[in-house]
Amino acid sequence: MIKLGSSALLLDQQNNIIDGQGKKQVLGVCIKSPLNGTLTVYGISNTDGTAASWVIPSAASGYQAPPGSGLAFALLSYSFSNALDAGSAFIAWA
Repeated sequence: MIKLGSSALLLDQQNNIIDGQGKKQVLGVCIKSPLNGTLTVYGISNTDGTAASWVIPSAASGYQAPPGSGLAFALLSYSFSNALDAGSAFIAWA
């Protein structure tokens, strides 16, 4: 993780994204090469505050904007459906 002030950047070799208490503003996901499978981010909240998962489809690449409010709970986690995608994305939040 690279951390500057209240913002942090987590490379996908980590399994959980944890940065203090409360909610964070998810800025997006950057994908370095097209995904072979899906990327699922857990812990994003719907606009009404309920928990949701963000599924980024296979073949996606480049910058992916967060859905809905873009707010996240204190604990974010993610998984790739295809192990070949490990190392191909990073998530940024503030």
